[in-house]
Amino acid sequence: MAKNLYPDKKKLLMDAAVEVFSEKGFWQTKISDIVKKADLAQGTFYNYFKNKESIFKEILLKLHQEFMDEIEEMFEHNTHNVCDKFVSKMIDSFICKKKIIKIFLFEVLSLGDEFIELYYYFKEKSEFYSGKALMIDFPMMEESQRQRKAFILSAFLRSFLELHILKENRNYYETKSLIEPYIKEILR
Repeated sequence: MAKNLYPDKKKLLMDAAVEVFSEKGFWQTKISDIVKKADLAQGTFYNYFKNKESIFKEILLKLHQEFMDEIEEMFEHNTHNVCDKFVSKMIDSFICKKKIIKIFLFEVLSLGDEFIELYYYFKEKSEFYSGKALMIDFPMMEESQRQRKAFILSAFLRSFLELHILKENRNYYETKSLIEPYIKEILR
């Protein structure tokens, strides 16, 4: 059986788009920049995507799904200190995907309702996974208390990581050492 010698064009476009968005930001990126980076014809883009917004949305959803898969795998293989591992995974994710997260948070939300809904969807998932981590680490915690702590943990993590990773460009170890006392206080 002959091997497919040509890579998936949609994947090429998405990989190129991540690079170009990361370099130029959302507003300065043109579709022509993406297809040039992917070394494809301009018309090829429209075989897969309606516009620049649609490819960016698909990139965000793909990255988020990869993150959720990693988190689910973490839950399957850990029975204690899950909150700490969840926090570490959030820090790592913000660092690894820093440029795309920054573009999403600071540029794309102005695109309108569809991206605002996506933002709230991501926030809800963060709160859900915070609650799941708390349920594993603190199985005797009352449900209403767990919900409050999950909300506080999730909101704090997003805010803290935005400041220390996206704005101040701190690395993993700096961020982890700065965040630990706050997490301990939240989890008390």
